[in-house]
Amino acid sequence: MVKPVSIKAVDDLVSKFDLFLFDQYGVLHNGVDVYEGMIDCVSRIKKAGSLVAVISNSGKRATYNAQRLAKFGFGPELIDAVISSGEVAWEKLKGSLGKGDATLRVLYLGQGDDRSAISGLPVVEVNQAGDADLIIINGSEPECYSLEDYTKLLANAAKSKTLAYCTNPDRLSLVGGSVQYGPGQIAENYELAGGRVKWIGKPHAAIYEFALDKFNVPVDRVICIGDSVEHDICGAKAAGCSSVLCATGILAGMNDAELESLYLQYDAKPSYVVRRS
Repeated sequence: MVKPVSIKAVDDLVSKFDLFLFDQYGVLHNGVDVYEGMIDCVSRIKKAGSLVAVISNSGKRATYNAQRLAKFGFGPELIDAVISSGEVAWEKLKGSLGKGDATLRVLYLGQGDDRSAISGLPVVEVNQAGDADLIIINGSEPECYSLEDYTKLLANAAKSKTLAYCTNPDRLSLVGGSVQYGPGQIAENYELAGGRVKWIGKPHAAIYEFALDKFNVPVDRVICIGDSVEHDICGAKAAGCSSVLCATGILAGMNDAELESLYLQYDAKPSYVVRRS
């Protein structure tokens, strides 16, 4: 089996690719601070004439994510577009709702009061899953509700096979420094109970189709950069793109053999690997 090529920095690849699709959390920043050297790295890619976009499993709209990235120093002069799963979901809902005059009844599961994923759309929120035409699983609140609470809430909808949009497929999330279940786990349990789920976000096809349609760059000139084999590397493989695995975070302590085991687990191997010093 061919091993991934080790590189020192992502911008080493500027001669090979015209579009760089970066994950944000764990690659560009850690949620609090920008990673050292990443602004310079992206700047060099831009100066070489390549396009740079962020592709994220954020259930929030692109504008919110772009504003957040700008606070870390990744402004519009460095990032050509931000593509979030929340934005893709919003566009899909807008397109489907435009075909009729009926108001859609939505049960919305998210964090806090953010409703950007449905703002401006002809929908009305309901509190009971049995009253919903559509369920949107945008976020999770493990600090308030158990996974079993969500399963009970959605039980009637699962029985009636109500469609759910999962706009953040992450099965795990970091809450207060500890790893908790994420919205992807809620959606997975809903699917196991008989509900229908449309997955929007990495590694699923819709978000990559959106990105490739937006830029119209041949897939052999597109590279995806991320820190998750399950999401970033699997998604890139399915989309036909090359990929870079940033061996950071929980991967930082893994040796080559342990990483190889991870590739076998998910049946996906990156084209390149970069380790942060």
